[in-house]
Amino acid sequence: MNKTFIIIQREFMNRASKKSFILLTILMPFIFAATVLLPVMLAMVKSDEAKEVVVVDQTGKYLSQFQDNESYHFVPGSEMKEEYRTDTSGVSAVVMITDDLIKDPSAAVIYSRKEIPNSLSRIVNEALNTQIRHDKLIHYNIPQLQDIMKDFDQTYSIRTVKWSEDGSVQESNSGLATASGMVLTILIYIFVLSYGGMVMQSVMEEKTNRIAMEMLEQGMIDEKTAIMRCEPNKLDELLHPVFDKEALRSAKVLTRGLPASPGAACGQIVFFADDAAQWRADGHRVVLVRIETSPEDLAGMTAAEGILTARGGMTSHAAVVARGMGKCCVSGAGAINVDYKARTVEIDGTVLKEGDFISLNGSTGEVYAGEVPTRAAELSGDFAKLMKLCDKYTRLKVRTNADTPHDAEVARSFGATGIGLCRTEHMFFDNQKIIAMREMILAPDVEGRKKALDKLLPYQKADFKGIFKAMDGCPVNVRLLDPPLHEFVPHDLKGQEEMAKAMGVTVDYIRQRVESLCEHNPMLGHRGCRLGNTYPEITEMQTRAILGAACELKKEGYDPHPEIMVPLIGILYEFEAQEKVIRETAAQLFKEEGVEIPFKVGTMIEVPRAALTADRIASHAEYFSFGTNDLTQMTFGYSRDDIASFLPVYLEKKILKVDPFQVLDQNGVGQLVEMAVQKGRSVRPDLKCGICGEHGGEPSSVKFCHKVGLDYVSCSPFRVPIARLAAAQAAIEE
Repeated sequence: MNKTFIIIQREFMNRASKKSFILLTILMPFIFAATVLLPVMLAMVKSDEAKEVVVVDQTGKYLSQFQDNESYHFVPGSEMKEEYRTDTSGVSAVVMITDDLIKDPSAAVIYSRKEIPNSLSRIVNEALNTQIRHDKLIHYNIPQLQDIMKDFDQTYSIRTVKWSEDGSVQESNSGLATASGMVLTILIYIFVLSYGGMVMQSVMEEKTNRIAMEMLEQGMIDEKTAIMRCEPNKLDELLHPVFDKEALRSAKVLTRGLPASPGAACGQIVFFADDAAQWRADGHRVVLVRIETSPEDLAGMTAAEGILTARGGMTSHAAVVARGMGKCCVSGAGAINVDYKARTVEIDGTVLKEGDFISLNGSTGEVYAGEVPTRAAELSGDFAKLMKLCDKYTRLKVRTNADTPHDAEVARSFGATGIGLCRTEHMFFDNQKIIAMREMILAPDVEGRKKALDKLLPYQKADFKGIFKAMDGCPVNVRLLDPPLHEFVPHDLKGQEEMAKAMGVTVDYIRQRVESLCEHNPMLGHRGCRLGNTYPEITEMQTRAILGAACELKKEGYDPHPEIMVPLIGILYEFEAQEKVIRETAAQLFKEEGVEIPFKVGTMIEVPRAALTADRIASHAEYFSFGTNDLTQMTFGYSRDDIASFLPVYLEKKILKVDPFQVLDQNGVGQLVEMAVQKGRSVRPDLKCGICGEHGGEPSSVKFCHKVGLDYVSCSPFRVPIARLAAAQAAIEE
């Protein structure tokens, strides 16, 4: 009993005391009452004009009993006319009496063009029954029958008087009081039911996973039932910071965007990555506010508590990077207007300056004014038990998308069995790295690019060494450089002046080179394997960095398992050209190091043509990793970054049921995945297949991956537990 009271008390503080809950609970009985009473009230509404009813009484006995009222006007008729059947007649109904009803009870009929109202049927029946009773009594030859009938038909109603406190009297209505009491009782009953239902729903939602584990421990259910009763998405709430619920009740919502990365964040507004890093170093908590982010903002995103962008979808740069970091992010908040020059952001008429506090809810997409306190998530012992239980039944492995040793360690602590996607482009944005990267991009010839790449090589090798060490004994799938080069170059005058000075060239030269890299549709342009085939020296450097780090670790006693992935291929020959560079570079490196590391070369299937020709590609590729972010983009023709401009309308109009960048489109994109797996394994039966897009952490998408026979899914570190539970449920559901 004490536990029940504690639960009720806590739920009252956390949920029941919210304005929305109180309003809904209070309004629910009245909404219910209105639903029940409104039809009755409408039926009782009287028309301003009485409806005309013709009474054709061929017996002459019954007509006198029909008395007019507010609703009906009865007029005598001599015969049934054809015009009564039309709307132009003005007659609502016709009562036809053809014979004495004592002799023939079926001799009276009501005719109407519409459904006969109950009120009219009742009046007609009363009138006819009155005359029938009168006719029957006449047969008994009772003296003064008419006087007796008048006296008998009189009704009486006793007065009710209520005494007030001062002794005065006033008329009362006991019937009304009784009815009011009954209505009030019903309302209170409905109130209690709605309140209790909401509270119990809250408790059940929050405690489902824990209850399942407790029931398992008590032997009330078996292991499979316990797993199936747990809700995967509920785990997300356990792994990220959340707002203090008491403070959240008084928080002001400024706007709402897309819930791009779950959790809660609160900090001071900054608009530039460098400022975010500096403010963080000075001890401030910051929220990075941008129109949209780019790889150049990585340092600021790392320093920030949360990220807010005006543009971008669920797979935009901000969303993907934030999820990988486990940071709160709200993207595609179209109501915000960022002014970099003034260092202000306007949100629906409210202007906030740099340094003002703002709070983000990445789980709902809500943006709050001011400072809303957060608290860290708490993992119970039941969480670890559940994860261990999942491993007992799952077939589908769960890897992680990680670009740093820290992300790799976090994911491994959550049970990741390897890295399914390591994005090398995220490694180039430290101060020294970005300068060398820009030198490589802006160099006029091969010699210049190789000179810059020689500077990048030790940085890349150190990055991979840290990741391989964190994932010792587990496979690490490294994607070669993928984004278009214009994302790395400086577009502002200050940055271009710095690069001109570093390279010993003019600012005009840098500006011309930057402009030459711009593309009208860069996501379909010079990126992925197209970069590697255009500039094979980039692939050479990255291969040396990946396998060189693995060689060093093997000499130190570690067990690295590198996988090198060629991105964005659509043609077998694109892959062949890159594989040749990788294999030749690896052979030379192993000869130099005196040690050889087993490794695989595979490809990312993210272009529809690659899926359609998967059997040809599998003749060379040792594994497939489906990049479902780009595959969804190219299959639908929707921009990953701009879908937020029309997605809310599409969802509202039911054109789309869900955001296809959040939940895998099984009928379209899924069909390409399934086809590619079948075609690939027809050529290479042991072909390893997995997905590394953001769908790898979405429960229904994970279950689809299990169904079509993938070996693994890969997702952001903080979504690994969700994927593990979904994978176990998929295995049990078979």
